[in-house]
Amino acid sequence: MMIYILVVAALLAHAQASIPKVENSSGNIDIYPYVIQSLRELKLRQLENKGVKGPQDIQHASSVCYDELGCFDKDGTFKHLKQLPEPPETVNTQFLLYTKKNPHMPQIMDYTKPETVKSSNINPKAPIKFLTHGFGGKNNLTWIWQMKTALLEKEDLNVVIIDWSLGARIPYYIAAAVNTELVGAQAAVLYYIIKDNFGIQEKDLHVIGFSLGAQVVGFIGKRMKEMRGTRPGRATGLDPASPLFEDYGEEVHLSKEDADFVDVIHTNADLLLYGGVGMGKAVGHVDYYPNGGKRQPGCGSTIGGAFIDIFKGDNNKVCNHERSVHLFTASIRGETNCQFTSYKCDDYEAFQKAKCLSCPRKSCGTMGYEAEGTGTNYLMTKAEPPYCTDITKLGVHFSKDIKKSYGAIVLTLTGPDGAKENITITEKDDKLTPGDEKVFVITLEEKLTPIKEVTALYMKYNGWLAKGTDTFSLQHVSFLNNRGKYLFKTCPEVNVVLNDNEFKTLKSC
Repeated sequence: MMIYILVVAALLAHAQASIPKVENSSGNIDIYPYVIQSLRELKLRQLENKGVKGPQDIQHASSVCYDELGCFDKDGTFKHLKQLPEPPETVNTQFLLYTKKNPHMPQIMDYTKPETVKSSNINPKAPIKFLTHGFGGKNNLTWIWQMKTALLEKEDLNVVIIDWSLGARIPYYIAAAVNTELVGAQAAVLYYIIKDNFGIQEKDLHVIGFSLGAQVVGFIGKRMKEMRGTRPGRATGLDPASPLFEDYGEEVHLSKEDADFVDVIHTNADLLLYGGVGMGKAVGHVDYYPNGGKRQPGCGSTIGGAFIDIFKGDNNKVCNHERSVHLFTASIRGETNCQFTSYKCDDYEAFQKAKCLSCPRKSCGTMGYEAEGTGTNYLMTKAEPPYCTDITKLGVHFSKDIKKSYGAIVLTLTGPDGAKENITITEKDDKLTPGDEKVFVITLEEKLTPIKEVTALYMKYNGWLAKGTDTFSLQHVSFLNNRGKYLFKTCPEVNVVLNDNEFKTLKSC
């Protein structure tokens, strides 16, 4: 066992030295390699039955108390880690206020110095938004600046950016995870100073956090409940961090108990093995899973996860994780008439098969700043800003009076300017059953609408055990958008005969 511990320790030392600081164009840190490293450190600690000897991690006390913040215990919230948050002076949380009077230059408010709050530009008649980053983040990240600016342009607000960058510093993910409770307590204390001096009520408090920051906003609500029995009017979790949170109960992670209304956007809720670091569990009053909530269009695949060299980093993982903040910012800006309409559904597979596209009793939701809905909601988005898109129900009906076959069917769509896109209906060895119906939910790029032409290609399968027929027949093909308008449809009474490996232009009816 000792040899094993020494080997693991050597690997950790090498990992610590070889992991670079991986950022993308927005300055966001790729959380994935540091999560993996921290989980390995946790395993080593458990083997040694003592704390890892790191600069942030030499803790001998079982609990610690701070005047304004209350007490923290190793057997409390993070009992599964047996670790205390770092001292407030180490975390060095900064609260940066932006208003219409100072949209570019912040005022620093200190919860230990109420006079800094009293002398600030806070508008007592305006709602207040708390906004915070995640692991490895800071107050001047591009997405934070963009979201803050969008909020102030949207309406008259008090926007407070919570900068706890020293408490969220890389590579200490475990310490950062535990620090979320301390930062949440600090923000709760600050809010009550604001309320007592300016009268801004809980219903006008909206806390927004990304990744570990989403867990911070959960702790804001938890601490407010402990202090005065109240909670924020709204909490928004943007792909809440999963490792060390998701499997340990509501007292550890963001939940619908932490605000009057909790909305959560999941964009990277895949297995950690595949590069997922966001929570998959539905924890809010409404949880949105754009594109299934695991991988986002334009981000590439994260398949490979831990099997690739995690110490080199992978921007695909950053892309999927941080897409949540870009979707939320796009919803604030509202640059198009499109809304992020979401559909309540049991699972993503049912949504993809267009089984949940109706909105009985106005059950459909809206993801983003103007959040509406309940339960688990699915929607689709585009790969590029502003991301919002209408969805289309594609239906392909096979003729009844034909023989079964095996083969691939591909539709090619042509837009008004000649742009083309292929849509695969069946794969090369799929069984084609007479009278069957294939229904999909798809998104169409603007360059493809209005649809000018649709062609169909049938390619029979020639296998050892199964062979396709020389011809196949379609009874009906239709494209129906979520507003109930047909973008294209064939005449249902006219069968379309497809010859093997020949393109056939479908006539619109």
